[in-house]
Amino acid sequence: MADLAYLEILQGDEPLKEAAQQYISQNPQSSELFKRIFSYFASSSTSSDSVAKKRKLSDPIPPTSTLEPPLLFIPAISVSSPQRKKLALAFHHDHFTLLPLSSASTSIDYSSAIYNADLANGVGSFFVSETPGRATKTYTYIILPTPNPDTPTSFTDAIVFVAPETVAGFQGKAVPAIADTPAHIFLSSFLESKLHIPRLDKGNTFYVDAHRGTKDGYLFFTPAGILFGFKKPVWFVPLDLIESVSYSSITRVTFNLTIVVVAYISDEDQFSEEVEFGMIDQEHYADIDEYVRKWRLNDQSMAEEKREKRMLKSQNRDENEIGHELLKAEQEWQAITGNSDDPTETPASGPYDEEDDDDDEEDENFEVNSEDDDGGSPNGSSDDDNDDD
Repeated sequence: MADLAYLEILQGDEPLKEAAQQYISQNPQSSELFKRIFSYFASSSTSSDSVAKKRKLSDPIPPTSTLEPPLLFIPAISVSSPQRKKLALAFHHDHFTLLPLSSASTSIDYSSAIYNADLANGVGSFFVSETPGRATKTYTYIILPTPNPDTPTSFTDAIVFVAPETVAGFQGKAVPAIADTPAHIFLSSFLESKLHIPRLDKGNTFYVDAHRGTKDGYLFFTPAGILFGFKKPVWFVPLDLIESVSYSSITRVTFNLTIVVVAYISDEDQFSEEVEFGMIDQEHYADIDEYVRKWRLNDQSMAEEKREKRMLKSQNRDENEIGHELLKAEQEWQAITGNSDDPTETPASGPYDEEDDDDDEEDENFEVNSEDDDGGSPNGSSDDDNDDD
């Protein structure tokens, strides 16, 4: 029997103490977790400095539920957000916590309520994908909190972790009996059916390599919206907040995708934000364009404003080309005449004097040089002859 001395903290509430003892006797593996939870709250009540140093919880944990064993306890997972380290993960019916692996530590690294009708904040949705760029097949999970109205697409406190291969080592009454069950399959079912957290990637989902500014990552196109991960902060915009998309900086190899997001401050006020993702490989253009058309995301690549900008840019380019040709003609004129004056002014004399040209055209002895471009002959060809040709 495990040492249950720590349960003395419940002295004065005998029914609760007996219930805890009974549960631990039936589930011996839960004793260590109980001890850590009790130690945490004991240290919190005796040291204000300790409380100040702990991470602020995203939502208060109901006191009654902290005494309940978790539905699911994962002893060790690789977490990359909100911090990069190995942590334990415990799911309860109304919240989940990330805990340090050391039983000597009493701090809770992160806690979040699970979204339901009774809680103002908490988990909003989750997303799972085969981890890109890994030699061995692993699955990455993203658990998103409910959006902040001020930053509806940015999730600094998203939980990002890689699922273990199997459920072997998992604890709790929700754990399946078969130990070699793939963890990603079980976890997805658990989060969706047991905790009722909406899944974002149900249905056809694909991803592409992309950059947001200097951050490289993966842009996922899901039936629920577009997500950029796995960098902090995770970025996600649901389809109903996408005002339009457009393509730019198109080259033979890559292109950029700009997404215009509508955010509502109130029912009356709203603002739009343009978020650009660059260096997307051209081979993904057809898939992205099909996604844009399927979900009617209002492709604005040739919107009136963009069309006007392109026309203005083309017009400026044409004007530059015309200016270049005029300068070239002026330089040729100066080379021929030796005159630096405006070539549009008629020189006093020269080989191309207009009066001389008229005299030559009226001269009966005028002969066209056989090397001229008009293809004439020394005998001269009449206009009628040329017409016949």
